[in-house]
Amino acid sequence: MNRQMHEPRCATGAAQVVIELPHFDPTDHLSAHCRAALGGIGQLRTWPENRVLLRAGEIANSVLMLKKGVLRVTCHTLDGNEVLRPSPPVGKLIGLYSVLSGLPFHFTLIATTPCEVIHFQTGRLRALMREDGLVAMEFAELQARRTWSLMNQAVERQLTSTAHRLHETLLHLAKTSGAKFPDGTRVRISQSDLASLVGSSRPHVNTCLHELQDEGLVKLGYRSILVHPLGDDAS
Repeated sequence: MNRQMHEPRCATGAAQVVIELPHFDPTDHLSAHCRAALGGIGQLRTWPENRVLLRAGEIANSVLMLKKGVLRVTCHTLDGNEVLRPSPPVGKLIGLYSVLSGLPFHFTLIATTPCEVIHFQTGRLRALMREDGLVAMEFAELQARRTWSLMNQAVERQLTSTAHRLHETLLHLAKTSGAKFPDGTRVRISQSDLASLVGSSRPHVNTCLHELQDEGLVKLGYRSILVHPLGDDAS
């Protein structure tokens, strides 16, 4: 085989071209050693717009990392409503729990735009973890942090009502992406997307929105919500 001598070897001993990884998402906190090891087993693939990378219910055969583009992350509830999650940032490891556990991934990943995605194939990743204890420990710590975050969110949701979370979310969206009008700020968003953001169902969000409207905090429109100012924001 005509391979250059300076190419590193992957965990199985075969020569492997190093993939240049983007900066990792800060929440993943992986060391330079782990990043370099992953670069030795990654494979860069390009995906055209609207191509499905992974379907909900499938066991992921690779951990994915977005290098360029936007992914749509979606699933459907038992009553057929679509739930959207924010697109994963560049450098975020996706599907790690499915690859390590052998259990199905919960979401469908679709390329919203043409995407460049690095794939870390299951067999290569597992071989790397078996042979490199530092990498295995970092992945264990990463999954522990992600589990803690999920548990923390679950606890916080029990401490606040859906209507409260909904109003706080709308106030944030109004400040960051709303269009100002004399009587408030218009936020363009569907109730399904709102349900995803606050961790609830669309029918329950609809009920809570009407409660907020009855209290004079919002005014509902077609795929948009007028958020009335509060306190100092009323100036």
